Amino acid sequence: MSEALEVNGYNEERWLDAVDLHTAIEMYASKTKDCVFCAYNVAFDWGFISEAFVKTGIVNHMNTEENHDRLDLLTMAWMASLKNSEKRKFNFQRACAVFGVPIEPDPHTALNGAMTAYALYKKINSIK
Repeated sequence: MSEALEVNGYNEERWLDAVDLHTAIEMYASKTKDCVFCAYNVAFDWGFISEAFVKTGIVNHMNTEENHDRLDLLTMAWMASLKNSEKRKFNFQRACAVFGVPIEPDPHTALNGAMTAYALYKKINSIK
């Protein structure tokens, strides 16, 4: 656990004014109501988001009978050209390098990870 906290640059001071999980997920739910969840290795990130919704009892509109789609950037990157890269690595950093997207800055946070994933998504979708 301490390794994960270090990778994510956890600093207790940065969280002193943070909202509680319930408030955060309420905010997240209102912003993602009509969205499709997208991430690099989507199953991994979806597990955390899904668990937060369950813990808080808030309805996850991205997980309904009408909307249960997930978009995996790893699969998209692999199909676009990652499968042909010289190095047989398929991690997020390698995908960014292959597509010319600046690597996510350290430490990893949800926001800079999401912004880097968005840049990768746009780059993959610009390939004709």
